[in-house]
Formats: sequence, structure tokens, C-alpha cells
Amino acid sequence: MKQFTNLGLKDRKRIEILLAKNLLVGVIAKQLGFHRSTIDREIHRNSPQGNSYSANFAEKRMKKRNPSKDSPWTGLIYKISIFVDSDLNLDLNLA
Repeated sequence: MKQFTNLGLKDRKRIEILLAKNLLVGVIAKQLGFHRSTIDREIHRNSPQGNSYSANFAEKRMKKRNPSKDSPWTGLIYKISIFVDSDLNLDLNLA
């Protein structure tokens, strides 16, 4: 098992693929090298309203919770992109 490492997008994509193959959480955890509870928590935390697990949804939620400490702009850029995507709903007609 990996010690004190976070799941990355690559790990999340693998979880999504393995869940689609109907593998058990314990099997997924063993294949990825994480504790079963880590994978179970990840799946439950990032399955939107009872839908199936989504790696992209999980990654967006993680970035919202933990903006990069390397760049002060990362969190702001993410918040702006969320605002543009969900609140503005711009309809650009170029015709």
C-alpha cells in the first residue's frame, strides 16, 4: 500500500474503469495500492447524487477543496471557470 499519497487523476480514471467492470472495492484498492477505505471514501464522496462514479467530477471537487499551494491563481481560475460554466450560461450566436 502507498503511504500518505493522494489519489491523482490517473488513479481516479482507473477507479472509474474498474468500477465499470463491476470489480469490488477491495480488488480495486489492491490493484491501485491504496487502502480499501481510501477507495471506498473516494467512491462515495464523488458519486454525484447516487449516480455512478466520475473521475472528472472527483478531480473537479478535489481541486475546489484543495487549490494548489504552488500558485495563488489556481483556486481563483477554478472558481471563475465554475462561475462561467454554471452561472452565466452564455449563448453566443455568431450569425
